[in-house]
Amino acid sequence: MRSFVSRATATAVVALLTGLVSPVAAHAAVAAPGAPLRTVASEPTLPGMPTQLDFASCSQGPVGTVALDDASRNPVMLTAGHCTHAVNPFWQPTDAVYSPGVDGNELIGHRGPSGFDNPMTGEPVADLAASVVSQDWSVVELEPSTTTSRLSQSRNHDGLPSGTPVVLTGIRDYPDLAPGQISFDNFGQPICKDGDVSGRTCGQQLFRTRNSVFHQNLGYEHGDSGGVNFDPNTHEVIGVASQALGNFGRAQTADVALETAYGIPDGQVNQAFQLAESTEPHDTDLRTQSQDEQATREWTKQNYPDVQFTPQPTFQQQLDNQVKWAQSDVQALGTMFGDSVATGDMARAQRVAETAGKVGNYYAETLPDYAAMAAIENVASTVTVPMPPEGFLQ
Repeated sequence: MRSFVSRATATAVVALLTGLVSPVAAHAAVAAPGAPLRTVASEPTLPGMPTQLDFASCSQGPVGTVALDDASRNPVMLTAGHCTHAVNPFWQPTDAVYSPGVDGNELIGHRGPSGFDNPMTGEPVADLAASVVSQDWSVVELEPSTTTSRLSQSRNHDGLPSGTPVVLTGIRDYPDLAPGQISFDNFGQPICKDGDVSGRTCGQQLFRTRNSVFHQNLGYEHGDSGGVNFDPNTHEVIGVASQALGNFGRAQTADVALETAYGIPDGQVNQAFQLAESTEPHDTDLRTQSQDEQATREWTKQNYPDVQFTPQPTFQQQLDNQVKWAQSDVQALGTMFGDSVATGDMARAQRVAETAGKVGNYYAETLPDYAAMAAIENVASTVTVPMPPEGFLQ
């Protein structure tokens, strides 16, 4: 799942890239809401890294067919835009999308029309503000041989089933909003998601914008991105998992994604897009996230023993580190400056003073941003809104 923290190093990217080295499976690939998907690197992240090990993990959204201008119907699947596009310069995916079969990656289809505004500029607060109004959707044009289903189901990180399978009924076609407009017409309504890492979780909607339904308590995790979000009462598709910050998150609206991709008029999405007819369960012969992570760790440990796998830090942890480093730098530079003056090396003292000025400017620019993001993160993890009446989520 996409995070507000940029994956800025090759080591961090490798920690998210998983797979197995094995031949392509002979049985049909599967496209179904809540099932896993993989994209592979166009260039090796580490020299010699096998393609099958060098991929990113996401989840699948609604699957169906869309009417084209020539009256034919094209089989497609909707997922998050950041699942099929590069989100940083260290990892560039191809346009192919795969299902992780136990016998190897199985081709599902290729990236089609997409709306992905990557707002990451390195300024955390500005990036956060931009990300909540950005597009984050991608259509995967499915191969004719891909098996499809409208049955939404998921498993957790270790492959254990999560929740009762749900037969999706259609797309929630909201009245379109203008850019920047906010509506609370969905406040308190239930929302559930199926993702390939945290499985089935449910929460409450808070408000919506043109491209987003904001919610609480869904608990998106890395790998859930792109997974279907739906109304547990009507079984309508609301959107696909996009972003999370603490207890809050947002889903990219499915109706706007399809309208934008295919020029569908507002209110006519369900005439143009039809969910897959089949309600068959997903192919269970699929690799789990934990299996893939272990395979990548073992290969990397054997070939690059110095690469460390570490959890992605929170903003509070990053702020704490920045403060610790700032204090350490001040102490070291102060000692160097004092030693230079004591020995009469004024040229060195001048260089140390100039360096201290640059370091001070750096921390003056970065610390407020990290502090602001840590504050938002802490609030988002604790603030809640009133729950719907008892039984409303049943």
